[in-house]
Amino acid sequence: MDAIHGFVLEPGTWGGEDIFRPRGMQGDIVVSERFKNFVERHGLTNMVLTPTEQFVWDPSNLGPAPLPTS
Repeated sequence: MDAIHGFVLEPGTWGGEDIFRPRGMQGDIVVSERFKNFVERHGLTNMVLTPTEQFVWDPSNLGPAPLPTS
């Protein structure tokens, strides 16, 4: 994998956990929206929560894949 520009979980691959480490993304922790709401409600700090569709990992600065043309 050369870069990631957003991601989604495939149906049936997530067991509903609020905090987990996805396969193939060593060192990253993914949390549920329920956990995000918990963090906001209790004013927890010292973390950055990034929506999965905005997550970027691009060490070679390749940029996002081109959109398919019809």
